[in-house]
Amino acid sequence: MLRQRINQQNIRMSNRRLFYETIAAGFDALMNPYDLARRLTIMFDELLPHDLTGLRTLDLGCGTGWFSQWAAQRGAQVICLDISHRLAETTYHRAHTRPVVGDATCLPLASGYFDLIISSEMLEHLARPDAGIREIARLLVPGGSVVLTTPNHCWLCLVNLATRFRLRP
Repeated sequence: MLRQRINQQNIRMSNRRLFYETIAAGFDALMNPYDLARRLTIMFDELLPHDLTGLRTLDLGCGTGWFSQWAAQRGAQVICLDISHRLAETTYHRAHTRPVVGDATCLPLASGYFDLIISSEMLEHLARPDAGIREIARLLVPGGSVVLTTPNHCWLCLVNLATRFRLRP
């Protein structure tokens, strides 16, 4: 039974990885530029200090590397992680960070290593978000910081409607 469960989990992870590999080239085009800019502003201008010099930082679910780039520009030592090799590679080229490919629920990284973990719009894509949160807690140094963004599903219908009628960028 346990072996069957592990095999099913590996198949799901492989399917997710394949999905993100296939959309990697058009990933930025799928994002709303207004939403991306707003998330970057909130995270880096409102929630984090301007100077991140020397902070060992993980960008978890890095996508194409916008958050990694901003963190690196502020002096952070960034490791970018994504389930997709292509996305991690894109981030490496954009932000000159150290790329790692892996699943956010079972990370191939040392415990208690990161001073800062950032993750934007990734947690809701996990089959088990609680496992992702446990991994974040495992990787963080005592007293470290985590900044996560997730969509507010309460507003999703209105956001989609406003976008459809071009009432929102």
